[in-house]
Amino acid sequence: DLVEEIAIGYGLDRISSTLPESFRIGGLDENLSSLDTIRETLIGLGFIEVMNFSLVSNKILYNNISRQRSNTLEVENTKSGEHEVLRDMLLPSILQVFSKNNHEPYPQKIYEIAKVFVRDKNSPTGIREEYHVGVAISHSQASFTEAKSYLSSLALNAFGIELKTEASSSPIFYPGRTAEVKSGHMLVGEIGEVNPSVLDEFQTKMPIAAFELNLENLI
Repeated sequence: DLVEEIAIGYGLDRISSTLPESFRIGGLDENLSSLDTIRETLIGLGFIEVMNFSLVSNKILYNNISRQRSNTLEVENTKSGEHEVLRDMLLPSILQVFSKNNHEPYPQKIYEIAKVFVRDKNSPTGIREEYHVGVAISHSQASFTEAKSYLSSLALNAFGIELKTEASSSPIFYPGRTAEVKSGHMLVGEIGEVNPSVLDEFQTKMPIAAFELNLENLI
């Protein structure tokens, strides 16, 4: 609107037309095309996409999963307790979706692809944005093995690679049933069965197995 007002003030009749220097047509960004491939793969595996807010509460992101606060990106003078911090992982938001759908039939299989935000001193803004994918399944027999089978299918169909898992620990997952996800020697995510204490915090009725991947190096 501002440019239009300036042009009118200057005089549209005084502006001469020119042809663009390039005749190239637009196209989809390669990274966004890769995200679409991930979506198509997960939909083919029977998952439903969810979309959550990037701003969440400290309770969801930290307290409910017994996670220590580290370089938190907080909102100044927030007007809502539900929108206090920028999330740096997706799984807490996905668990909240399950907690609001206890009345729906099981099994429930959902995923989310979205940006997360982390502090980065090398960034001009001090914040680095990364695309992550979070995938979770919930039913009476949800297990690490089932989650890993979906992880392997996603890696093969969307990226054409095999991802390996190495035993680890995480506050969100049950001890002994969690692992780091690696591409070669590069850490790209984590996978496991959600800790029963975390399930209690989110008031979910069924076991949940899940994984989250950082897509920045994979795509």
